[in-house]
Amino acid sequence: VLFRFSRIDLRLSPTHPDRAGGLGFVSEPVYATAVVGFALSAGMVTRWRAAAQMARISIRAFAPNFAMLLIAALVLSIGPLLFFSIPAFRARVLAEREHSELVLRYVQRVHAAWFEQRAQPESAIGAFDGSSMADIDSTYQNLLRMRMVPVDVKILVAVTFGIGLPFATAMAAEMPLSELLRAVGHALTETIY
Repeated sequence: VLFRFSRIDLRLSPTHPDRAGGLGFVSEPVYATAVVGFALSAGMVTRWRAAAQMARISIRAFAPNFAMLLIAALVLSIGPLLFFSIPAFRARVLAEREHSELVLRYVQRVHAAWFEQRAQPESAIGAFDGSSMADIDSTYQNLLRMRMVPVDVKILVAVTFGIGLPFATAMAAEMPLSELLRAVGHALTETIY
């Protein structure tokens, strides 16, 4: 369905505040993947925990299995949204060219009005003042930040958290609190630096 939807003549707006060309809404159902992923992960982790206890090994031995589960869930939930990357790329390239030309003409008129004291006809953007310059810059910045795939970082975090929580809980159950806090601190330090 998303493939066919992505192939119609979409009138994307690369300056849309959702930074997805107006397609931010198509990624909202992905949040449901976090709930389904949590349930699936909880079932899998329960099986892994039982197997680990029977074999007298750590649940950490199942970390590669968990990684595969997480990757598969992310690919299945976000993968279909990749169909929108080509139309989004085309819309952004076209909009960059159009906005670049518009901004150039506008800035030249501002320069003429401010520094050469030449009267300028009214612009569709507005008066040739600092407020209009800030508005056009804000719009252009939205364009430059447009994502090629309509997925927000919050969605990635939600899916990862939903799937990761059962495994993290199982690991925490077999670790002393001090070791767990040290491992979390180390992981946070590694990601920050």
